[in-house]
Amino acid sequence: MATKKAAPKKKVSKKKSTKRKVNKSAAIRAYLAAHPSASTAEVVAGLKQQGVSVSTNYVSNVKSTKSKAKKKPAIKKAKGTSPVEDVKQAGSLMFQAIDLVLQAGVKEARAMVEMAGKMVDRVSDEKK
Repeated sequence: MATKKAAPKKKVSKKKSTKRKVNKSAAIRAYLAAHPSASTAEVVAGLKQQGVSVSTNYVSNVKSTKSKAKKKPAIKKAKGTSPVEDVKQAGSLMFQAIDLVLQAGVKEARAMVEMAGKMVDRVSDEKK
C-alpha cells in the first residue's frame, strides 16, 4: 500500500480591517466623565451617535466597577509581628520556660514565676 503524503498547508493571509478598533470601556468612561449624571440608556445612545456600539449590560458593568474602585479602602499593613512570628516567639518562650524548670526544679521555677508576677504588678501599678 502506498502512503499518502499530507499536502503542505498554504498560508492564509489575514485581511487587515480598515476599521479602527475602539476601546469600549475607555469610551464609556470618557462619556461618563463628560456626562456624570447620564443613565445607562443615555450612555448607550450617546456612544451610538459616536459610532460605538455597546450594550446596556456592558455600560452597567463599567459603571459599577468604576464606583467599586472609588469606594474600596486602601488596605493598611498592621504594625508589629505577624501571627506566624507570634507563634514562633511563643514557642521559643515555652522552650526557655522548660529549660528554667529543668535547671532550677519545679518548686524554684514556680517561686520565680510568682516573683516575676509580683514585679509586673508593681510596675503596672506605678504606671497608673
